[in-house]
Amino acid sequence: MAVNGVHEVEEEHTDELEYNELNDELDRLNSCLDALDSQSDSLNARVRELLEEMRRSREAVASQEEKELEEQQQPSPSDHTLTSSEGSDEQTEQDV
Repeated sequence: MAVNGVHEVEEEHTDELEYNELNDELDRLNSCLDALDSQSDSLNARVRELLEEMRRSREAVASQEEKELEEQQQPSPSDHTLTSSEGSDEQTEQDV
């Protein structure tokens, strides 16, 4: 009977050691997962920043292109004068 008691104590001690080792390993894994989660959050935040910067850049380029297109479509005073004088030259040539 005494042998059985000693065997049971040794088995409980072994179980406790295995439990502690498993617990330590789970703690290490949890720490690794926390670090990965933190890195993921940082990357996600950075990607959002970059996407926002790209959106603003695209809007600025589109706005600039729109302004340039409007400027091209509006005749400038010098273009209008040039067109008028060209018309006079054509009329003069026809009269001759």
